[in-house]
Amino acid sequence: MSKYKVGDKVTIRQWDDMEKEFGLGFGYIACNGCAFVPKMRPYCGKTVEIRWKCSADMHNKRIFRYRIDESPFAFTEEMFEPVKDMSNTTIQEYLDKLCESFSSTKGSIICGGLECEQCREKFGIESDGCPTRLVGLDNEAVKKVMAYQIPKKPILNDSEKKYLESALRPFKDRIGYIAVINWADGKACRSILRVRIDPEEPTYSTNSMIFPPFDEGTMYKGMEIDKRYTPEELGLWR
Repeated sequence: MSKYKVGDKVTIRQWDDMEKEFGLGFGYIACNGCAFVPKMRPYCGKTVEIRWKCSADMHNKRIFRYRIDESPFAFTEEMFEPVKDMSNTTIQEYLDKLCESFSSTKGSIICGGLECEQCREKFGIESDGCPTRLVGLDNEAVKKVMAYQIPKKPILNDSEKKYLESALRPFKDRIGYIAVINWADGKACRSILRVRIDPEEPTYSTNSMIFPPFDEGTMYKGMEIDKRYTPEELGLWR
């Protein structure tokens, strides 16, 4: 019987943790009949939602495989761990987690993208103190702050967004996904932008638009390699 079902939230285990348990062979980690390859490493530590599940019999054992969010990779239960229960998390631990992506200055720590004064104003905190320093998780002010989601940075910068909106406008209602793919040209690893048109049709070269190659990491830096994005996820034509 599988541990997880479609819709469950799980956290992808850290690479070092899985390597310690399963070992490393030929550059990847073999987890119960499914390979955790280096391209999957950016998912480590992320909390994701299971979107798809299937099973197969291997070596007289039922193996369950899962797909998460928009990832093209297959995962097994051994690659997951339960989402951490925030009820046992101290305020300071949560604050530290929030502040990983933000700078902090003396007397003005930034959490959830909001400085103290902004935070008090947004959540209606009358106290002069930081609401996350208050009595505990049952405090209503603390609940509001902890429920606040850190604003996501746009995946595309303004020039990339403007260019793609112009180039793809005639096909905007036919786009299946947009992805950055790495390829080797014999000298160095370069990248291309691929746009899949009419995804319900069989895959032919005419179903894809391939943009000119560029040096890896010099363009579309906000897009993960090999991840398939919808126009909505990239913020196109909003």
